[in-house]
Amino acid sequence: MVKLISLKNMFSYPKDMYLLEIYKYPLYYEIAFQYRDIEGECDFLESQLELQATASNRRILDIGGGTGMHVVEFARRGYEVHSFDIVPEMVNWIKKKCKQQGLEKVKVWIGDMTDFKQQFRYGLAINMLTTFNYLLTNEDIIHHLKAVADALDKGGLYIIELTHPRDFLGVEKSTLNQWMERRGDIVVEVDWDYEVHPVDPITQVQERLVKIEVQDGEKRRTFKMKQLNRILLPEELKALVAWSGAFEVVDIFGTYKEDIKLDKSRKSWRMIPILRKL
Repeated sequence: MVKLISLKNMFSYPKDMYLLEIYKYPLYYEIAFQYRDIEGECDFLESQLELQATASNRRILDIGGGTGMHVVEFARRGYEVHSFDIVPEMVNWIKKKCKQQGLEKVKVWIGDMTDFKQQFRYGLAINMLTTFNYLLTNEDIIHHLKAVADALDKGGLYIIELTHPRDFLGVEKSTLNQWMERRGDIVVEVDWDYEVHPVDPITQVQERLVKIEVQDGEKRRTFKMKQLNRILLPEELKALVAWSGAFEVVDIFGTYKEDIKLDKSRKSWRMIPILRKL
């Protein structure tokens, strides 16, 4: 029997760190990632749904929805959107935002992407911000893909945002991993590469220490957490998808633009596979 690893075990913490503490402060986390072009990303996702999906279902599932940036944007566009996250504070944050904005076609709950079942059916599932890289073993990935497929109608899409392979291989960085964002009196400074360990050549897992500092008015907080991320290369990803027997790889993009495919150029800074349920 395959033992699945809960997302709660994707992070490890010394005694002076708090379990998932930064995720318990959705506002800070949202500010940290507010540089994202959510409208542009949703334009791309929506376009792929129309171009590549053969299913007529247009209900959307956001897996590991975080602060719900994509959930809210799709709901504003009139879609019925469902989402789950493992952190209760994130789930409550999405509910609060949707209620404030009068977005009624949204359903959000607490869930773990390593093992879930859905009573609803979807035409599109998305997994953003490299959350998929927290699936550390082939068995976890296959189990996850089958679970997503079970929630999709035939011909539905699963679109995943993964780390570009060059970021793991020590060639050069695709993104700036130290940045600062501000909203009102709150300043969030992020160092995603505060401490990066070499990739384990056997497990293909990399450990890193992330540091986030927040100045909230007169109050200053420091959050640290260790993350474990699985390296996935394009050909390996294709093999795992084929092994699952649930999807076909329709295309792989290098960003949220349809004219930029995955390659070694600087314009290609992510690995975004488009999977279609068989």
